[in-house]
Amino acid sequence: MKEILVTESVALSGISEIIDIKRDEISKKYPDRIIKKAKPDVSFEKDMSGFFLPDHTFYGKPMGEGGFFAGLWYMADALKCGFTVDMRRVPVIQEVIEICEMYNVNPYILESKGAWLIVTDESEKQREIFLQNNINATVAGVIEESNDKKLICGERIRFLDRPAPDELRKFR
Repeated sequence: MKEILVTESVALSGISEIIDIKRDEISKKYPDRIIKKAKPDVSFEKDMSGFFLPDHTFYGKPMGEGGFFAGLWYMADALKCGFTVDMRRVPVIQEVIEICEMYNVNPYILESKGAWLIVTDESEKQREIFLQNNINATVAGVIEESNDKKLICGERIRFLDRPAPDELRKFR
């Protein structure tokens, strides 16, 4: 079975830019400790391809503009497949969600440089390699033979639409 791994946390590069633009406004609502958790001091340019398992990685690309949802769409297009993703398994920092809610921003459509989508048939081995190299990795879904692009959240199932414009455009 081919599974979808997500590295690091989605929306970090996008929320970092929003914080830079709206820091005074955000600081009135949230203390510095919340802002620091939402904007960690990390590199968004980390190349993770050197950690892939040869012969077991079928897709591995960084996310970027359009965020997690755009990354999933492009992954499915490249692999000519569908998928099922459990949205509760997608890594997103709670403080990022809180700041996104302040501006009615969907964190899954927010720029996600630094986070990667990887498809592998050895997810536990791949995850262990990432963890040994201080890279967080979570299995968020599976590849399906159909073209259905399913997003599951509890009992609710919805289907992924074509990529929407990145939420950062609201601030530029």
